[in-house]
Amino acid sequence: MGKTWSAYGLIPESFDVRAILRRAGVPYSLSPGDLISSTMVTSGTMTNRIDQLVKAHVATQLSLVEGLSEKENRSLNQLLRKFLGSVGGQ
Repeated sequence: MGKTWSAYGLIPESFDVRAILRRAGVPYSLSPGDLISSTMVTSGTMTNRIDQLVKAHVATQLSLVEGLSEKENRSLNQLLRKFLGSVGGQ
């Protein structure tokens, strides 16, 4: 499993958190307390795991738009804001 996880920038601990959220079902979110209860780790450990997942997510998002110019990036942000505003109530 380690090879598979590393291909996606995951470690067993971060995979565990993602698997718990997936099993929780739509909207795939739990409170930090529920995550702690599900993993039986301390709040500090869970905070670290969440921080690492956020850091990897931000890095992935940045890599997706790195080929855009600053102007294109601004245009994309405006279009995404408009799009999300139009589907936000659904």
